[in-house]
Amino acid sequence: MQRSPDLPDYAWNESGAQRYAREAEKMDIQYRVFLERLSAVPPPARILDVGAGPGTLTVKIAALFPYASITALEVSPVMVKLGCDYIEKHGLQKRINYVQADAGVAEAMRDIGQYDLICSCYSLHEWKNVRATAIQLQSKLVDDGIMLLHDLRRVPWLAWLPLNFPMLQSIRASYTVSELRALLSGLPDSEVTVQSETPWMLTAKIHAVRL
Repeated sequence: MQRSPDLPDYAWNESGAQRYAREAEKMDIQYRVFLERLSAVPPPARILDVGAGPGTLTVKIAALFPYASITALEVSPVMVKLGCDYIEKHGLQKRINYVQADAGVAEAMRDIGQYDLICSCYSLHEWKNVRATAIQLQSKLVDDGIMLLHDLRRVPWLAWLPLNFPMLQSIRASYTVSELRALLSGLPDSEVTVQSETPWMLTAKIHAVRL
């Protein structure tokens, strides 16, 4: 089945964003593999969380790396407001800084800084141009820095189900392992691996190896 990037706009309206934020607090199982992959990375000093949403996962990342400062990048102003409230509720406003910007827009990313770790969970399928955005983000890694992109994986039998649940819509918009490998192939100054994850996820690791 061909990729179908027809996604709900819940992130851009208050009621939808609040509903997503409530659901995200119950997503420990969905975040488990991503957090396991992060835990294998050398402890970073600076982290860029791309597509941070309402901050639920960003707070978990802060707990995993208690000495890191985090920039939470989010394009939706509604989600940014929820995220700022959430990190303040957890007393993390000194460690986590929300920035409203689109990772795919070069001008918006110009002064974002350099990072030891750039990560994204369940937002890759929403990127308008995966390769261009990945190249731009890779330029924000320090030498020997790591980028981890974790997302849903398009599985034919799931994608074919004649239902319009938000998760199924996201799966239809997601990439297969071979598609993502092709998109990230030959990324400048990088070692790239893409692997399938159980049950219908994938993880891309981009290691900055500038000479």
